[in-house]
Amino acid sequence: MSRPTVLERALRHLLEVESTTGQYASRLLEVGHFNTVVSDLKKRHRIDVRREWRRLINRHGQAYNCKVYWLAPEDRRKAAETLAALEAKRLGLATGKSA
Repeated sequence: MSRPTVLERALRHLLEVESTTGQYASRLLEVGHFNTVVSDLKKRHRIDVRREWRRLINRHGQAYNCKVYWLAPEDRRKAAETLAALEAKRLGLATGKSA
């Protein structure tokens, strides 16, 4: 079985969490810049990932600015359908079957 693509991993992550920071998502998904993945989701699949700058507190009690990403409730169904289609395509290609 082939490894899930970056877009699949990003969609799964966004569907599993309420919101995520760009830094955390980049580290988790092993991508250089999560904002690029979000742009690809918008451009290729028309999934609108919401984002805004927020001021958060780190583990040392210091405030810092970071971008937070989330799926709006009205976009979650389309994201889930797109994830299922991407996974079916990848698994179909991996087993030699047409999706």
